[in-house]
Amino acid sequence: MRIIGENFGPLINFDIKIKPFSIFIGPNASGKSYVAYLIWCLLRVEPDFDKLDKILQNHVKDIKDPNLTKGIKDFLKSSLYNPDLFYVELENLLKDTFSINEVSELIQEGTQEAKFIITNNSGSAKISFSLTKEKGLQLEKIEGIKNKIESLEIKTKRAIRNTSGIKVILSMKGEELYSLDLQSSKDIYKLSSFIPIVFEEIFDGYSPYFEIPLLPDGKAGLMRAHSAIVYLLMDRKWKPVIPLNAADAEFMRAFEILEPRIKDKEIANLASFIEEKMNAQFLLYHEPPKYVVKIRGLKMPIERASSGHREIAPLILTLKYGLIENAMLIMEEPEAHLHPDAHSIITRALARLSQFSDVLITTHSVYILDEISNLIKLNELNSMEKKELGYEEWEGIVPDDVGIYFFSFDGKVKSLEITEEGIEESGLDQVVLEMANAHARVESKFESKRVSKQYSTKL
Repeated sequence: MRIIGENFGPLINFDIKIKPFSIFIGPNASGKSYVAYLIWCLLRVEPDFDKLDKILQNHVKDIKDPNLTKGIKDFLKSSLYNPDLFYVELENLLKDTFSINEVSELIQEGTQEAKFIITNNSGSAKISFSLTKEKGLQLEKIEGIKNKIESLEIKTKRAIRNTSGIKVILSMKGEELYSLDLQSSKDIYKLSSFIPIVFEEIFDGYSPYFEIPLLPDGKAGLMRAHSAIVYLLMDRKWKPVIPLNAADAEFMRAFEILEPRIKDKEIANLASFIEEKMNAQFLLYHEPPKYVVKIRGLKMPIERASSGHREIAPLILTLKYGLIENAMLIMEEPEAHLHPDAHSIITRALARLSQFSDVLITTHSVYILDEISNLIKLNELNSMEKKELGYEEWEGIVPDDVGIYFFSFDGKVKSLEITEEGIEESGLDQVVLEMANAHARVESKFESKRVSKQYSTKL
């Protein structure tokens, strides 16, 4: 999946290919969160389900229909050739996420139009959008998908578990993508689940209306106020105006409905890895207090925990109970409120997570970049060598799985080169070097003045 844009927010242009582990770096207000939230909106936007259901009913009515496979393919073609169906709510979602009255506020100052494009990695398939002051958000065109849609193959066979049901198999160019069981004609609505699978295949991992966990900036504050805000939101007698943007509101909703039931054991093990390294345990209960942290044997509600523990709690709970394989996690500033040692621990866990689900983070931490370089080099070492260095056998990441993008104040985004030797010198490294040089200059001037003062005293 790639996203390309121009004149969006503070950015003149950007071209970002989402890798298993994508990192946005750069100074404050350079546009990192703008792109991260845009990606979240494009993934999270929901289609017009009523229209989608009508299209399905027009083409498929009975699983015993002899023309069932043709009907299913016609349904998919009718839906995918009608992209407005999937982005009808995108304008409102952008407004709610960026807390703006009109989407034209997202156009870079001094320009008349903003654009962004979702494309596959090669750029052959595209969904193009524009933002103007007169028309707002417009879906301009969708291109490069016809041949792939025509190559879709639908097959059916008798379902194993139910002799009266059928298994529907979706393939493209001979490769099976997905299958589902229809026990009766009442299950026909399940065929809509083919649509995101086809999107993913065409656009190299992109599909709308996915549940995408987004852990926003300010997690510590939101977790401290979580119970109070949820209580106020649910109190029907008093409806205060609580100015939450769509991302924060989704964050609150997601944690309110979390159940203490592990969704994916491999991913949940990463939560245990962080807990062990940080000497803390994060607990989720059915009854209040729902969120509890246990630190050195002492249990306390998350509201009373330190800012660092409150900041990291959403990641731990998401890994345990909210994330499944082949999904995506977007997280702003995972280093916030944490000691530098914890930056390394979180990076190691997120790098491992990227082998199961895509990870996108924004960060200001040099320690995170240093740890990524370590993990790239670590990938070349054997298990014994990793253990000697204090790492786990499973740790390491290949350069091709990492994408690091530097957002600069000039409104441009640069992709950093990543090799087996690690990451090229980044803007953050340059900042550290400049600070060190500034300190050295002050030290030199101070030392010179001190020596001169001692010499004068002796005279």
